[in-house]
Amino acid sequence: MQASEIISDCRFELLEPIPGFWTDAELLNQINKAQQDYVNRTRILESEATMDTEAGRNSYVLPDDWLATKAAFYNLDTPAVTPDVKGWRRLEASSLEKTGQQTPDFLTTRVEDWGDPGKYFIWGRNMMLVPTPKEDGHSIRIYYKAKAANVTDVAASIAIDDSLAGAIRAWVLWKAWTKEKEFELAQREEARYMQYVRDGLRFVKLQAGDRANQIDLRTSSRFTQNGQWA
Repeated sequence: MQASEIISDCRFELLEPIPGFWTDAELLNQINKAQQDYVNRTRILESEATMDTEAGRNSYVLPDDWLATKAAFYNLDTPAVTPDVKGWRRLEASSLEKTGQQTPDFLTTRVEDWGDPGKYFIWGRNMMLVPTPKEDGHSIRIYYKAKAANVTDVAASIAIDDSLAGAIRAWVLWKAWTKEKEFELAQREEARYMQYVRDGLRFVKLQAGDRANQIDLRTSSRFTQNGQWA
């Protein structure tokens, strides 16, 4: 849905079809604030990114729109040498505290202590790999919850799904009525916005329609296609 559609709907409710007390720029600013808040509450946007290892480097900058990592995978192959021979494995999520307890020397510069990463933790906006990669050119693939990009033009589309676009409209009206000191109307739109937040959380939960058939089990081994252990 385009931002202009939301602005038109809000202007209809505010009885201001022509910009006056409310400029398009101000309403567009509220649309962006709404998206930021909604995405932060629901974690509804998802993305992925790939980066390559460098020997001796254990810190990798996360994407600008990164919000939270859902899963990270490391390719044991060096594509230019042995493509698709060893394959991918999932990296185990850890923390600085846990890593410091289990592997206190994880910052070592000794080449003999480097290896194929098996774990990662997030520090600041960096992904830290443990142990430090021993080779260049291994791919790291991360799947993550993403931030919403700001809408800079009223003709551009908002980031969230059209079925939940009412959340953005409710936010804008909530803030508009608050500014006009129409507190009863503001409370109505605030309640509507919070309902859309709950709808968004349910939307995320139901995205995997076959989740009931998934295996909810952490294991160091993997299943083959016929269900046997690899």
